[in-house]
Amino acid sequence: MIKRLSLPAWQPPPSETDLRRLYVIRMVVADRHRLFREGVKQILSQMDCPISFVDCGDGETVLKACRENVPDLVLMDLDLSKGSGVDITIRLKEEYPQLPIILLSGERETTTVVEAVRAGASGYLPKDVEAEDLMEAVRLVLAGEIYIHPRASGQLVQEILRISRQQRELTAIVPEFDVPEWPDILTQREMDVLRLMAQGKNNRAIGDVLYISEKTVKNHVSNILYKLGVQDRTQAVLVALKKGWVKLH
Repeated sequence: MIKRLSLPAWQPPPSETDLRRLYVIRMVVADRHRLFREGVKQILSQMDCPISFVDCGDGETVLKACRENVPDLVLMDLDLSKGSGVDITIRLKEEYPQLPIILLSGERETTTVVEAVRAGASGYLPKDVEAEDLMEAVRLVLAGEIYIHPRASGQLVQEILRISRQQRELTAIVPEFDVPEWPDILTQREMDVLRLMAQGKNNRAIGDVLYISEKTVKNHVSNILYKLGVQDRTQAVLVALKKGWVKLH
């Protein structure tokens, strides 16, 4: 007698939403106030994907948590002890360039959205926003987008316009120099020195940043001037700005 096999019923393939639910998002939530952290976690727990939270009360704890196990997202207050939100963002982006970071700004925080974006933040919003705004920011940043809350976006637009005006003025006043469109003639170290020159740093300060002697910096500067065919540091920086090798800040 042949036994009939009992086959499992056919199941449709998992939807995109189902797949998202299978993946647990690891998120660092950093704020000096435990009560605020708990509130944030309670809000984000309502999202349609499971989240594993890591609590951090200061900047050093954030760095340690990220180094032990790189998260999918860092949600961090600007006003942290043992390193401000901007400082920690800069350090994290140096180590983990792809790590998305959202910065939260309190009423007394003087750090602007421009500083946050320059530091590498992917999101910026006030701490008193509605729960829906917070969830939307997290959702967009996790998807690889940038989120700037409307209350802060005007500030960013003004800065973009200011830089645009400066670039136009620079193009109008800087003479043409017969140098390549790309800085292939400069070594990577010379480009590092040139970028720091554009920030207004002197030879000693450049040496401190790059961990090289002041004499070595002077040699790099001389090589830069020779290769670009210019007479002084100012002309070298103007060439770099006009060619787009370095940016105005």
